[in-house]
Amino acid sequence: MRSHSRVLYMLGLLGISAVVGACAATEPRELLDARAAYEEASRSRAPELSPAELQTAKESLGRAEFAFKEDGNEQYVRDLSYIAERKAEFARIQSKVVEAVRMKEQADQELLSMATNLAETKNEALAVEQRARAKAEERMKEALARLAAFSAIKEEARGTVITIPGQVLFESGKYAILRNAEQSLNQLAEALLEERNAAIVIEGHTDSQGSDDFNRQLSLDRATSVRDYLLQRGIAPDRILACGIGEDRPVAQNTSPEGRANNRRVEVVVKEPNAKLACTYP
Repeated sequence: MRSHSRVLYMLGLLGISAVVGACAATEPRELLDARAAYEEASRSRAPELSPAELQTAKESLGRAEFAFKEDGNEQYVRDLSYIAERKAEFARIQSKVVEAVRMKEQADQELLSMATNLAETKNEALAVEQRARAKAEERMKEALARLAAFSAIKEEARGTVITIPGQVLFESGKYAILRNAEQSLNQLAEALLEERNAAIVIEGHTDSQGSDDFNRQLSLDRATSVRDYLLQRGIAPDRILACGIGEDRPVAQNTSPEGRANNRRVEVVVKEPNAKLACTYP
């Protein structure tokens, strides 16, 4: 009788082990890739040059790790892992962009110093600077003229405002930049690079369709997409800020399709050099 009880006990242990083994989910490849991407970004110069982006990647990876511990190898866990991997890669790439921009600025400073040292007199050095400034202003005018083909440009108290219609940049209700819009944004980046020290605020605006929360988040996501694209084109991160205004600052009535289309827009506000970056809400 005791022998029979012992057999049942051993079979029970085997059953428990089998259940535990079945419940132990294998880590998805996406989570392993995300973890590796974050570790690679951490070993790069991202902690120094793009700490905010790296922190975002860390938080995203943490959400994926927690989701896996809670629910195992589910599709949404793999999705979170994929997002974390992309954010880690962006943090690493962004550090390279910042490094390249700094190296270029350092090279520009060295060239300017050499030009100044070669000048025979103070007036000659001033003339060199004036010619360079005039050339930069001319390039800026040319770039703005190209921008005028797809955007409205006007001077306001808050700075030069470049308004890009939302349909030029995004599909309806989405914030991923359309491939056809990249050339337009390249021209925008070219113009902004001429204003080397200008502060830049990217404002996203929507029409009144949808909830306030949805419109505010969509407008922020769209402004952030434009900001991230400009960062990749060489704009220094400390010069540019993304803001989601939502439906709170319309330029037309939302009662007609045309009015709603005018309200769906991105405004790029180019401020004075070294101006304070801040979002202004109604």
